[in-house]
Amino acid sequence: MTDVQKIIEDPKFREYKSLGIINFVGVRNLKIKKDYNELRKEHKIYEAEAILAEKYKLSEFTIHSILFRVRPKKKVRNIEEISP
Repeated sequence: MTDVQKIIEDPKFREYKSLGIINFVGVRNLKIKKDYNELRKEHKIYEAEAILAEKYKLSEFTIHSILFRVRPKKKVRNIEEISP
């Protein structure tokens, strides 16, 4: 079982999903990265990106961006700072 699969099957994930606090784009991107690593064992970069674009109904440019764009780390605020 993969790390992504463990996250999705975790009861807390289902609870957070029901509360609407799951970032589905982030979860999808984790799946894409996991799938990419598996595909690269047997396919070239552009082939793997094309397969993922088809599977996830995204452009190859979007897949490439998900895989390789450098993103700044988000600062996580303490929950007490945002509570009223």
